[in-house]
Formats: sequence, structure tokens, C-alpha cells
Amino acid sequence: MSVALETETQPEVVKLGNVPVSRFILGGNPFGGYSHQSPRRSEEMLDWYTMERVKEAYRRAEDAGVTTHIGRADHFIMRALREHWNEGGTLTWICQTCPGVGPIERGIRNAVLGHARACFIHGGEMDHRVARDDTGEIIDGVSMIKAHGMAAGVAGHSTRT
Repeated sequence: MSVALETETQPEVVKLGNVPVSRFILGGNPFGGYSHQSPRRSEEMLDWYTMERVKEAYRRAEDAGVTTHIGRADHFIMRALREHWNEGGTLTWICQTCPGVGPIERGIRNAVLGHARACFIHGGEMDHRVARDDTGEIIDGVSMIKAHGMAAGVAGHSTRT
């Protein structure tokens, strides 16, 4: 079932660095079971979001004019996007580094391997490092992202970050 909308209702596209992105962006937390509500809700998300359902969400988002997905640098998201692109999808991936996969550098390498157009350092990782005054790896990470031609950024949850 297509949810294509009329042109005048398509989300506006803006630039993130030199990367065109829709103002409405498809988030990826539900696909990885990150509800930030309860363990039960997270489990429900993991059960619901099979590979096919994630790709259906990608297709429906594109039908609605969404051009951009923010997703973790994990292998499930990388695989889902690869399959989606191989099936004709065109979403732009903004990659969030993934502490569960490894250090910041590993997340950035996954972003490069997975053809992300932009990459940012995970908010929890940023909060933790800023609280410890340990920002060297952050600075190196942002430099590495830029060196690979991606728009670079950081996230945070704490006002100190």
C-alpha cells in the first residue's frame, strides 16, 4: 500500500553541510529495540521490526517524501539499508556511532563502509566523555568523519555536553 502524498505536502529539503536532507527524518531507535520507555516495549519493538518490516518502513517513508534516515552504525541497520538500496530505495543515511559495536573509530568505519552521507558521535558517548574531560577521541572522531567527506557532528543529552 502506497502512502504517496501530493507534492505540496512533501517535507521540505534542507542542507546538512552539503548533504540534502528532508526536514522530517526517519529515526531508527525502534528498529533496534530502543524504546527508552521500558524493557517490555523494547522487546516488542525487536519482535515487530523484522528486516522486512524495517524495509517497509523505509519504503513508506520515501513514499511520504522523507529522504533521510538516522540509524546506528550496527550491522542490522547497515544490512537493512543495503537491501533497501539494492531494491531501488534512495534514503540518505545519517549514521550514529554505536558504542555497542565498538569504539568511536569503529562506528565511523561502519559509516564509511555502509555509505553514510553524514555521521555523528552517539549522545551517551559524548555525555560520558565530556563528564570525564576526555574529549580527545571526540576531536579525532570528528576529524576522521570529515576526512571521509561526510558531514560531521556530535549529539548529547546533558546541557554540559
